[in-house]
Amino acid sequence: MKLVYGLKFNGYILVMEKYKKVENNFLIHLENFDATSKQSAISSFAMLWYTIKDYRKHLNKRMNIEEIVIDEHDYLQKTFNALSSDETFFELYEAADLWDRVFYTKEDNWAVIVAQNGKILTSYKIDSTIVDTLSKHKEQLGAKVNRVEVSNEFRQTIKQITEKLREF
Repeated sequence: MKLVYGLKFNGYILVMEKYKKVENNFLIHLENFDATSKQSAISSFAMLWYTIKDYRKHLNKRMNIEEIVIDEHDYLQKTFNALSSDETFFELYEAADLWDRVFYTKEDNWAVIVAQNGKILTSYKIDSTIVDTLSKHKEQLGAKVNRVEVSNEFRQTIKQITEKLREF
């Protein structure tokens, strides 16, 4: 019994280490975020993505196909609102072929998937179709879900930027 407890505890530490790595890398990228104007914030937001090409592809899809964002500023705000919400939590999925770093917020039904290097892979509205697809994918892979509260430092940093963005 003691061994099982030790494995669970070690597993928890591993999950926390993975979370802190993603969080710290994201915060490092935020150090260069310029929220002095609407345009500089939009430009800085694009730099938070894995690539500018990925950002443009996802923005186009959210605006023109899904019609869930109005423009770049709206996409930026929805992403930062999701990250700064008191309801936001972080999930790690333990499976070989699954994105495993996801920030969710329940109040806005929004998810932000972040790579281990702290760059955004995607940001999207969660609907029943997406939930079903992700659930089936996790089930097929036998993924174990680990949920972690975001740190106060992360939340406060994001909230400061989110408040600044509301001024535009």
